[in-house]
Amino acid sequence: MNLNYNKLVTSFSWVVIAISGFSAIWSIIYPFLVKFFLDLTLDGISVRESLETMPSGVGYIFNNIEIFAVLQFVVSLVALVGSLGMVKRRMWGLIMVSLVFFISSVLSFWFSDIETGFTGIFETIMFVYSLIISLFLFGVGAILYLPPIRNQFTNRSTMAS
Repeated sequence: MNLNYNKLVTSFSWVVIAISGFSAIWSIIYPFLVKFFLDLTLDGISVRESLETMPSGVGYIFNNIEIFAVLQFVVSLVALVGSLGMVKRRMWGLIMVSLVFFISSVLSFWFSDIETGFTGIFETIMFVYSLIISLFLFGVGAILYLPPIRNQFTNRSTMAS
């Protein structure tokens, strides 16, 4: 199988640029949406008051939505800058994008431990889901360091093509 790693790296970089750009925009918008919905009253019950009845992990996330938005914005910008570096075949771009995938894999697995109120089979499903996502993100980060891809960033002859 003869893969064109130059096109693969370029395509992957542009996909990460698009996703991280949309993610950065979304991280600016969603705190306002959450605050708007928290101030609603449904059937005479304030949504903000209902946070007290939610599991502690979910309540913590909603009560500190600004922190999570800033964290998502920073990670999105790091991925965006790194993927722009990847398009230009800079090694620092490869390192930044790989780190985003590695850190995201750890955070995805860590978030599976937050108390969500799921019990029994649903708790197992959430654990397996986060494990699959974590392994996928870790795998993508590891694939970026395979020699044929890494050579795209160190071999000057492939940068000209």
